[in-house]
Amino acid sequence: MQSQAGTPPLGFHLLLGADFRTMAQNQVRNLNENRIVLIEAIAQRPPG
Repeated sequence: MQSQAGTPPLGFHLLLGADFRTMAQNQVRNLNENRIVLIEAIAQRPPG
């Protein structure tokens, strides 16, 4: 569902502000240039 202004009503832009689009573009560029990498981790709390 979209708001009347044409932007999604919920999303990362609400958490990260108006610069979210620029930040996302920079992240994609840095991934493409191998300046950053993504990792996936699963963390578990030790028993006790």
